Amino acid sequence: MLRLRATVSRHFGLVVALAVVVLVVGAWLAAGAYLFPGSHTVERTQSSWAATGNFSHEATVVGNGTAFEPGSVVEDRTVYFESVMPVLETTHTFAYTASDNGSVDAVVATRIVVEGVSGAGEEAVTYWSVSEPLDTHRVTDVGPGDPVRTTVAVNVSAAMTRAREIAKELGTPAALLRAHVAVDVRTSGRVNDRPVNETLTYVLPMTFRGGIYRLEDPVLPDGTFRTVETVTATDPPGFLGGVLGPVLLVAGLGGTTGLVVARRRDRLALTDREATWLAYRVDRAEYDDWIARVSLPDAAFDRQVIEAATLADLVDVAIDADEPVLEDREAGGYHVLHDGYRYTFAPPATPLGIQSNGGRATVRRRQAPEGDVAALREHPYQELRQLAAREGLDVGASPSKADLVDALARAGVDPDDDEE
Repeated sequence: MLRLRATVSRHFGLVVALAVVVLVVGAWLAAGAYLFPGSHTVERTQSSWAATGNFSHEATVVGNGTAFEPGSVVEDRTVYFESVMPVLETTHTFAYTASDNGSVDAVVATRIVVEGVSGAGEEAVTYWSVSEPLDTHRVTDVGPGDPVRTTVAVNVSAAMTRAREIAKELGTPAALLRAHVAVDVRTSGRVNDRPVNETLTYVLPMTFRGGIYRLEDPVLPDGTFRTVETVTATDPPGFLGGVLGPVLLVAGLGGTTGLVVARRRDRLALTDREATWLAYRVDRAEYDDWIARVSLPDAAFDRQVIEAATLADLVDVAIDADEPVLEDREAGGYHVLHDGYRYTFAPPATPLGIQSNGGRATVRRRQAPEGDVAALREHPYQELRQLAAREGLDVGASPSKADLVDALARAGVDPDDDEE
């Protein structure tokens, strides 16, 4: 936390500028998503209706001695025989559905078309085509779901005979003879309170070959009709504007406000004590490889003392003298023994609210009185370790004497009570 405070305090203007940028970007994204969203056009169906149509067919058996019972009716077959089923009776059923209401008049016109064709599919060539009307009738006031049925009798045998005559006359005997029943349904009226005027054609194809006529699948038109309107719809916020924008807005606003308030309350700049302690901790971490934790003998303290201003200065001395830096496990100071001198550095006092514990910084519960600290420092290291163990204090695996003194003082332990 001290490093963070020091960094923020040193670059306060830049950090505030970054927080303001985050605030502005978040506000811009959120405003674009919620205050000034984009739009797009969509089509909405106001009303719809759909027309349907299908075919059914049957033929009455004529003649004697056939495989079919004379007078019987065969229906919805794929293949019919010209000789015994010459007349095909087709029934076309038309109806429509609407999303609301409707009333239409329907004119149903049925015709038969005979033609000669060569080839199939897109490569088919129609040599000739003849159309003949079969029936036309009108139905009024047809409502949704009301069926309109049209039944006609198609003399297929006569149609086949005529087709053969035309093919012979035109010299196209190799052409495929075929026909289809076409039903044109013309509707007019109102559906869903809107005028309609549509014509739909339903086709029942058949082919002739070898005295039989084969009925194929009917060709049905798309009878779906819609009334649409174009409306403008608002674009959804999306992730950037709907989620990231508000998050950045709150983070930027909170960060800017917090920084300004902390600066005014003098919560960012480090005190001299905190700055000194932080510099010491940085040096301690940087030069850890040069430092050995030992218990110095009493003879080491009889040497002439030379004090270093910082731990980094003491490490420089150790490097020049090619000696290690010794951290006294009991007293907690740092020493370099060389040429009868003891070069030493005393760690700075721990700032209020921070506890040094095995190289880690934790929050202090309370400040130890100076009198308690001075009294504890007079006791040997091992005695302080025993007191800490008895009190159940967490001082780490290898605490320095300064750590022990600080922990015992904060816990209010008085070692003199045991002596009495």
